[in-house]
Amino acid sequence: MKRISIHTLKRLPRYHQYLLEQQHSGVQKVSAKQIALALELNEVQVRKDIQYVTKSPGKPKTGHITSTLVYEIETFLGYHQTNHACLIGVGHLGKALLNYEGFLEKGLEISVAFDKDETKIDQSIKQIKVLPMSQLRPICNRLKIQLAIITVPSEQAQEVTDLLIESGIKAIWNFAPTTLVVPSDVFVYQEDLSISFSVVSHHLQKLVTKGDIK
Repeated sequence: MKRISIHTLKRLPRYHQYLLEQQHSGVQKVSAKQIALALELNEVQVRKDIQYVTKSPGKPKTGHITSTLVYEIETFLGYHQTNHACLIGVGHLGKALLNYEGFLEKGLEISVAFDKDETKIDQSIKQIKVLPMSQLRPICNRLKIQLAIITVPSEQAQEVTDLLIESGIKAIWNFAPTTLVVPSDVFVYQEDLSISFSVVSHHLQKLVTKGDIK
């Protein structure tokens, strides 16, 4: 697979969503310029991003076949294969993720959840069983799970991470507001909700300053 920056990876789902909307509207061809204008991005950057995923260059003026580009982005991002994951921490956020139905469309299936709270053990959320932490290693090994989602408090996150690494996990989607220490062969994506809010807050303040919001 081609080496690709995290920034490009973050943009590809935006392209995918826009292209799906165009496809559903009957638009058969779309250009990098159209995508850039619609998403308020740099056209040159969009062209470079698309080059990572497409096997055929777009035609001058007409661009790419919409359905083909949708499929190529989905293939590149792994939407057509199922990635089984475990979730650790069945609190409010953990439950929300377990209840979210959009993951399957993107090739993610949360197969099992773990928690240390005995009152949550043996519960089922969307047919996903909550098991004790003592079962994490044997279950991950048996199901060959390599992706974990962490939604525990920050003070527990590193201990959970160490256990996940011992269990063969190679990728971690971390919602705990703390930096995890992992070996070089383990990938961690830090999902920081406070950063997302900061971006929204900043743009809101700009609108207020400009007088667009009173």
